[in-house]
Amino acid sequence: MKSLRYSSLALLIAGTLLTTSCKKDKATPAKTQSDYLQSGSWKEINTRESITIGSGAAMITTILPLDCEKDNLLTFKPANVAVFDNGTIKCDSSEVRTANAIWNLSADNKSLNVTLYGFPQTLSIDKLDASTLVLSYKDILGDTSTISTTTFSH
Repeated sequence: MKSLRYSSLALLIAGTLLTTSCKKDKATPAKTQSDYLQSGSWKEINTRESITIGSGAAMITTILPLDCEKDNLLTFKPANVAVFDNGTIKCDSSEVRTANAIWNLSADNKSLNVTLYGFPQTLSIDKLDASTLVLSYKDILGDTSTISTTTFSH
C-alpha cells in the first residue's frame, strides 16, 4: 500500500513538472486579406471575359497575356500604394515603366478599390490566398454586360 501511495505521488509530481515546464507556443496570427495582397508581386495568368447581349447566352473568352505583358507585375505596398510595373518589354514604347495607384479593401474584404490615374474602380475579390488572386469587374453598356475576371499568381 505504501509503495502504491509513493508511485501515485511520483506520477502526480512528474505530471505537474511536465505540464508546467513546457512553454506554450505563441499562436501565429492568421493572415489577413491585406497580408495576402502585400505578400509579393502578382503576375497576370489570364483574363476571362463573359459577354452577354440582352437576354442572350453569354459568350466566354479567355485572353492570355501578350508577350509584352508577361513581365508585368502588380505589387500592393503598405500605406495603400499599388505599383503597376510594365516590365522591360513594352507593348508601346510610350508606356511608362511604373505607375502608382491607391488601393484599399472594403470592410468585408470582398472588394478592392483601386484608383489609377485619378479613375476609381471597384473590383470584386473572387479568390485571395497565399498564391492566387482573382479579381473581377462588371461593366454594363446599354444592353451589353461584360464580366472580366483576371487571375494573378506569385
